[in-house]
Amino acid sequence: QSRYITRGTYDMGRYSFVVQLNNNCGFMDINGKVCIPPKYFNVLGGFSQGLNPVSFSTSDYFYINKVGEQQFGRTYKEAEPFRGKIAGVTYSNGVKNFINSKGENLIPTIYTFIQPFSDDYRGMIRAYQPKNGKIGLWTSHCEDLLEPQFDAFHYGMLRNRILVKKDGKYGFLDFYRGKIEIPLEYDQVQKDKNILYTLLPKEGQWFRSDSSHHLKQIIASDSIRSIGHGLYKFNKNSSWGLVDSTGKITCEPSMTSISDNFRGNFLPCQLDSKYGYIDQAGKLIIPTRYEVIRPFEDGLATCGIVTGK
Repeated sequence: QSRYITRGTYDMGRYSFVVQLNNNCGFMDINGKVCIPPKYFNVLGGFSQGLNPVSFSTSDYFYINKVGEQQFGRTYKEAEPFRGKIAGVTYSNGVKNFINSKGENLIPTIYTFIQPFSDDYRGMIRAYQPKNGKIGLWTSHCEDLLEPQFDAFHYGMLRNRILVKKDGKYGFLDFYRGKIEIPLEYDQVQKDKNILYTLLPKEGQWFRSDSSHHLKQIIASDSIRSIGHGLYKFNKNSSWGLVDSTGKITCEPSMTSISDNFRGNFLPCQLDSKYGYIDQAGKLIIPTRYEVIRPFEDGLATCGIVTGK
C-alpha cells in the first residue's frame, strides 16, 4: 500500500484518488482499497457521469466506467472529463466535437456550436446555438436556463457578465444564473480596458457602467474608446480628444487621430498628415510637425521631417 502515490483528489466515495504505481495509474477509494488497478499511462481529471478518460499512451484516449470497462467502442486523440453532462473530444483526424454520456456527438446533431466551459469560472453557464441560429444558455449541469433567443454573445466584455444581443439591442446577463443585469436597451457597447467596466451610450451621452448597471457619465460624443490609465479618446465632428473617467476633458477634440495604445506614458497623435506625442494629461509634449515618429527608447524618440519642409 505504501508504494501508491496520490495523484489527485476527486469526488468523495468509492473513487476518491488517482494512484500511481510503476508509472501506471489506477483508482483507489478513500479507505485505500484499489478499485481499478494501476494500468493506464494517463488519467485525466476524475469520474463524472460515471465516466473518466484514460489512455495507455500519449494519445488514443477512451472512457471507462467505474469497473474499468471501456465505453463507446472508440478512442480519441484528445478527451476531456465530463463537465455537467458533456465532454469535449478530438478525433484522430483533428475534428473536435462534444459528446454526451452515451458517447453520442452533439455537433451538428443538435447544436451548431457549444461554448466550452472556462476553468476560471466553475459553474458558469454556457452558450449554445441550435440549428435555428439563435443562442441560448444553460447551467453547468446542462439544464436549459434560457431558451434560444439571442443573436450574439460575448464572455469577455465585462467581468462576471455575458454580453448578449437581441433584436439589435445589447445587454448583459449574470455569469451563473442567466439573470438580465443590464437591460437590452443599448444600440452599441464599447469595451473598457478596465474589465470592471464597460462603455454604454444613452441619449447622446456615453456612460461607464459596472456589472450592477451603476452609470457614470463620461461625455457626449459621436464615439468613445478606452485607451487605459483611466482615459478615453472621444470623437466629435471628426476630431479626437481625451477625457478621463470623471468626465474631465484633458485634451479638446482637435486631433485627426489618437492612438489606442500608450507608448510608455505617451500617446502618438496625428494632426492632418503630421505626427507628435501627448502625455496622459493631454499636454502636447512633441508637436505634430513630423512626417515620421517612433516609440520612445531610453527617454528619446526618433522623428523625421521631409527635407525642405
